[in-house]
Parts: sequence; C-alpha cells; structure tokens
Amino acid sequence: MTTALAPSPTGAMASFPKQLRELDPDLNIKWNPDIQRFTIHQRTCNPILPNPVVWKVQGEDGSFRHPDMRDLQALRLGNIEKEGPKEKMRRIAGYMIDEREKDRKRATDNIHHAGRENKIQLVNAVTKAANTGKGNSAFRRIRDKVKGKVY
Repeated sequence: MTTALAPSPTGAMASFPKQLRELDPDLNIKWNPDIQRFTIHQRTCNPILPNPVVWKVQGEDGSFRHPDMRDLQALRLGNIEKEGPKEKMRRIAGYMIDEREKDRKRATDNIHHAGRENKIQLVNAVTKAANTGKGNSAFRRIRDKVKGKVY
C-alpha cells in the first residue's frame, strides 16, 4: 500500500509559503490528501475549529494546480482587514440597510400569503362573529344536474 506524496511547488513558487506569511502571518498552506489539493488554512485560537480552510488551490475547471500569484491576489482582494474605519462603517451600514429591506419584504409577503391561504377561514370567522347566517363558500358552487323533464 502506497501513500500519495504531496507535490511540492518548484521554481518561483517555492517561496509561496513565505509570500503567504507576508500577506498574513496566520496563514499556512498544507496538502490535503483527501481532496488531492493544496489548502490554505488560517491559524486560530478556537479549540473546536482550530485551522479553518480559507482557500482551496485549484484550476478554473476544478483541476489540480500548484499555488501561484493568482491565489495570493485572490486572498488580497478578500482581505477586508486593511480597509479603513470609514469604509468599514459604510460597508456595514449598506449591508444593514439591505437586510432591513429584505426583512420588510419578507414580512409583507408573509402577511399577503397568509391572507390568501386563509381567505375561507377568515370569511367564516367574520360571518360567525357578525351572526349574519351561513358563510358562503369562496369557491364556485356546482349544482346537481336535474334529472328528467324540467317545466
């Protein structure tokens, strides 16, 4: 039984771990034999999830490839720690405004759908409370066909 050896980056990308640590000292790259890909982990103090995966190195089509500058660039673009406090507050405020709008729309839709689904029950409750007699069905009534001659 042979074990799969981790491919090692060669040439210019032999310095990839060093460049990764320059980007963030908590980042580390490891070979994951289960998925046959390099994965970039972030070191944390969380005992439940000690090293979460933040990036999986693979080609555009999901194929294997060695880590290179594309991965560093993607990590740089995703790094929001370097934004200033004003930009961060603007981004958070925009997110909260969008979430409030989504909540309002969800609440309106829920009320609308509940009213449509419970239309018959609401009509029956109103007629019973008003004591106006038998509540009529909201659906079209089908009358029995008359048998024989009708005069």
